[in-house]
Order: sequence, then structure tokens, then C-alpha cells
Amino acid sequence: MSSIMKIKKQKGFSLLELLVAIFIFSVAVLVASIIFAKSMQTYRNSNNIQNNLENAQFALNLMAKVIRQGQAVEVLSGNKEIKLYDGEKCRGYKFDGDNKLKTGSSSGLCDSSTITYNETLVENVDKKVSKFILKETDLVNSPKQVGLVTIFIKLCSDTACLKSDKMTLQTSVSLRNYGFNE
Repeated sequence: MSSIMKIKKQKGFSLLELLVAIFIFSVAVLVASIIFAKSMQTYRNSNNIQNNLENAQFALNLMAKVIRQGQAVEVLSGNKEIKLYDGEKCRGYKFDGDNKLKTGSSSGLCDSSTITYNETLVENVDKKVSKFILKETDLVNSPKQVGLVTIFIKLCSDTACLKSDKMTLQTSVSLRNYGFNE
């Protein structure tokens, strides 16, 4: 009977302690998952920016090469489009309404040909700011000056260009002038 009378004091967690521990663990997991989700979003955003930057650098290099080899250059549409003749066909680059830099070509001279812009070179371009600037060759006045095309591209991190994180790329290309002799 004495063994029945002896009741051991039970050791362990009470229900309240267990609920508090579960609550603290849940809050810690929630905070960790929010931090992980934000870091993944930042990684994707920076990866998109990096890809756009690489595409823009490639496009700038390609345009510079084509412009250097071109014979006749014309900037149109409020500095949003450039056309040039490369000896075979008319090539064009255009900042379009979809925040993209597009390219296209057509056979023949550039004077009356219509270019179909069907290839996207760069996406997420701020079309309000991006432009082509042409400084014509001056062979009449002294000193003579070689023409220059400046390409200015502002990239956005989002497709609508609403966020403030933007990058600017710029290059200038001297035009070939076959009649430029001193």
C-alpha cells in the first residue's frame, strides 16, 4: 500500500510551456521564410538586371560595329530610331513603345524602304530617355569634323520602368568618311 501511496512527481512540459515553445518556433520559421523569400526575389531581380546589362552591352557593340561600317546614317522619330546603309541593305535600330530596343533590315537603299523591326536586342529599356544622337560630318567648315553617333540606353529592372533602379549605358561611334582628306 505504501507503493500506491507514493506518487512520483512527474517531470516534463506542461501544456502551456509546449504551446509557448510551438509559438516561438513558428515565429522563427515565419521570419526565416520571409528572409529567404526576399533574398530569392533580390537574387532574381539582380540576375535579370545582369542579363539586361549583358544584352545591352552586346547590342551597343553590335550597333557600333554596324554604324562604323555603314555608309549613310539617318536618325528619325525624335532620336528614337536610326537607319543606315551598309552597302547591301538598309539596317535599323529603334526604341519601340514596348520598352524594347529592336532591330531589322530591308533590302535596298534606306531612302524609301520600310524596315520591319522583328528582332528584340534589349528588353526593359526606358524609351523616354534612351536615344540616338547624330552629329553630322562637317567637311566644309574648318576645322573639318568627322561625324559621330552617340547611343544612350537607360535600362530598367522591371518591364514597365516604374522602379527607381536604372542603369545607363552610352557609347559614341565615329562615322567613316571616305572623302575626308586634309
